[in-house]
Amino acid sequence: MPETYEGEIDSHPYAMALTDETIYVADAGANSVVSVDTSSGETETVAVLPPRPYVITKDVAAANGLPDCVVGSTYEFEAVPTDVAVGRDGWIYVTSLPGGPEDPRLGARGAIFKVDPDGDDVELVADDILTPTGLALADNGDMYVASLFGDGVLKIDPDSGEQTVVLAAVFTADVDLRGDTLYATVNALPGPTGPPDGRVVYLELDDD
Repeated sequence: MPETYEGEIDSHPYAMALTDETIYVADAGANSVVSVDTSSGETETVAVLPPRPYVITKDVAAANGLPDCVVGSTYEFEAVPTDVAVGRDGWIYVTSLPGGPEDPRLGARGAIFKVDPDGDDVELVADDILTPTGLALADNGDMYVASLFGDGVLKIDPDSGEQTVVLAAVFTADVDLRGDTLYATVNALPGPTGPPDGRVVYLELDDD
């Protein structure tokens, strides 16, 4: 947690979504969504995700060796895009890690943003998500999120933000939908006693 930070030149193209003419890339280094024209290869920054504020508590200050005077201060962590999907409304939906510690030490601070592909308008759709690393959108607007350090695949209501675990698993890295079937990659990281036992699993969703 540096006291001040001016950024650096970095790019980490982590995930993408395709339309007929454009590839949208979640850049986890530049913390942005980048468009790529499929004909020319020309790239353009569509939006940079906003920082994720965090109010430093006494316990967090002590655990990180920070002085007592910072307790109650707001620290602006960088939002880190991890996956991107194009909604039926034409907006780009992006999962984001909160920057800093990604495990539960600072709580569930991940989020989903939506980005206007024609401008730099960015809106927060849902937050309080633990390590969202994969995203799939249902036709009815429901968002399915892979929570890497959480309880598995979450269904998030786009209106209320309510989270429901629909597939319990560990180290869930990505998720996708085909019709009423949900697919997920699980066991994506090493367990405590050995290497990863990575798997692709699926779940038949209810019609509603």
